[in-house]
Amino acid sequence: MVRIFKKIIPGFILVLVLFQGAFAKVRSNSFVEFPYNLYAYDMTGDGITEWVTYKDHKIYITDMTFETNGKVYARVPSKIKRIFFGKFSNRSKGGLCVILKNKQIRCYGTNPQNNKLWWGFTQNNFIRSDEKILVGDFDGDGLDEILLYRYKKGTFRMFEREKNKFFRAHPKFHIGNLNKSKEFKKWKVYVGNFGDANDGRRDDLVFYNTKHRQVKYFAGRRNNKGQTTFWWAFTTNKKIFSKHEELSVVNVEGGIHEKIATHNQKSGQIKFYHLIFQNGKLKRFPFSVGQIGAKKNTRLFWVKTQKNTEPGSASRHDAMLYNKKNKVFMRYDARYNRKIRRKTYWWAYTQYALQLDKDPDKDGI
Repeated sequence: MVRIFKKIIPGFILVLVLFQGAFAKVRSNSFVEFPYNLYAYDMTGDGITEWVTYKDHKIYITDMTFETNGKVYARVPSKIKRIFFGKFSNRSKGGLCVILKNKQIRCYGTNPQNNKLWWGFTQNNFIRSDEKILVGDFDGDGLDEILLYRYKKGTFRMFEREKNKFFRAHPKFHIGNLNKSKEFKKWKVYVGNFGDANDGRRDDLVFYNTKHRQVKYFAGRRNNKGQTTFWWAFTTNKKIFSKHEELSVVNVEGGIHEKIATHNQKSGQIKFYHLIFQNGKLKRFPFSVGQIGAKKNTRLFWVKTQKNTEPGSASRHDAMLYNKKNKVFMRYDARYNRKIRRKTYWWAYTQYALQLDKDPDKDGI
């Protein structure tokens, strides 16, 4: 049984994903863990993210509104172990892929009416259980690739979908400056388009060492042999952030390039940074958080929940905060304050987190 929660709670909180470009782009990142197997991705191709969740062999998709109207409820042949999302073909919409207990990967997209999941293809699972899944356009062809990072070993593999066929090892991937595996053990990795001047079409990588609180930045490049690779750009000093700060990737101002956001889970303070090296740290990007403010004991995520005609609205991310104690989301939309001529964030609503087979507010919904 599926139940959704939509009761307002004054003053509370949640969050989610990342995008790029004039229809903000969502990337799967298995380092970004949301509560209750929740994910956000644009399954319908309209530039707005939907909620996606799963349990056992069930997949449920709803729109990302206060009412959380259901769009798709589907079942797959075996229990789901993992899920990831991406635009792996030239169809107008992206899709989802599930790794099943029966050792298959099955990929799906929505039908033209966006009320059913249509099966795309099935292949044997090639992703190890200890590999983190990162999705982005690493070779600049307009489609997504899968970068697999073995967290405890510091090693990498890249896969692409062969046209109208299956995922295969990327034939032009070169390890480049990611070749020193000992240096990359147990770093968190974030994918984003950070505006590298020489090859801005390709997604880049930011590594974060949570122990030393240090950042390494690698730009996505094409080498002189035509191979897809990553080149080291810089490494910051240690302890540039506090131990309570969590990193995320966000399009905060519009356009196609993204920034790093830090959110102090204890104090609630939010800061933004360019991927520019300055005196051993990242260069600060001053920007108003508006009505998000600084709310304690929360987690921050970024999504794309609405479109309007305001400056930068096509690609700016909206904010979601998650209150860990009360298990609620608070949505803040990217808006433009015309009185002071400044981009900012305004509160939209508060709701319980979507869960399968739960009803925490006991309203029967």
